[in-house]
Amino acid sequence: MKRARGFAILLCLLAGGILGWWIHHQRPQTRSDPATLIPTPTGPADPPPLQEASPLSLTSSWVKAAPGADYWVREAAGGRARIAAVRVDLDKCRVEVADLTHDGKTPQTVRSLAAERGAVAAINGGYFDEHWHPLGVLIHEGKQTNPPFKKAGGYFCVVQGRAMIRPTEQGLPAGVTEALQCHPRLVTGGQVVSRFKPGKHVRAAVGVTEAGEVILAVTCQGELSLRDWARAMKALGCQDALNLDGGPSSQLYFHAGETELDLPGAYGIPSALVVLPK
Repeated sequence: MKRARGFAILLCLLAGGILGWWIHHQRPQTRSDPATLIPTPTGPADPPPLQEASPLSLTSSWVKAAPGADYWVREAAGGRARIAAVRVDLDKCRVEVADLTHDGKTPQTVRSLAAERGAVAAINGGYFDEHWHPLGVLIHEGKQTNPPFKKAGGYFCVVQGRAMIRPTEQGLPAGVTEALQCHPRLVTGGQVVSRFKPGKHVRAAVGVTEAGEVILAVTCQGELSLRDWARAMKALGCQDALNLDGGPSSQLYFHAGETELDLPGAYGIPSALVVLPK
């Protein structure tokens, strides 16, 4: 009798397990990739995704493309990745923040933005939500077009034509004309920041050298941890550096003299940094 009862209990457990398996596999599965939750905006045609298909040739150091505009393509993390960087002199260029969703505008790629504005270079800006709204302060020509968010990080700022990166907790400096908020800070005072979240991704960043030049950089092959990315930005000469939105948002365009670098992302973005000739 006890044996028969035990056998019946075993059959019930087995049947329950089979039923649970069947229900689980009939239920629609939720994707966890945030990029799949972001609708494609209406706007200029998106470029083909990411940069990996055509890695750029390495250069041994900074190469002058035009007065006040240099580029460098170098390896990082012991050759596990390749990065492309642009360095601009603010005595010959100016940097502006572009809010591409303000006043009814639509997101666009940095290539189309650069062509529209006659820019020397452009790079994607900070993070944004599933409705394509930028997250964090955006200031252009002294006018704030997007509010701040509280997450620790930093501001890339332009004050009286000079660039700086300032910790979020210090607030915005007086007289700021251009500003973009993102996180985390990568380099501060010439030193790599000590703590980062784990994980490797395609990266983008903005930095400022001790001489006040602005550096825009993205990975053009491979993925990097934030620590390796911070080390790469320091190796480019950054006294301070701020991480920008990465992954499929990461994109950089540069056109100076006879040199053109086009490192597209997967879609248009709602904010950017744009370098224009003076």
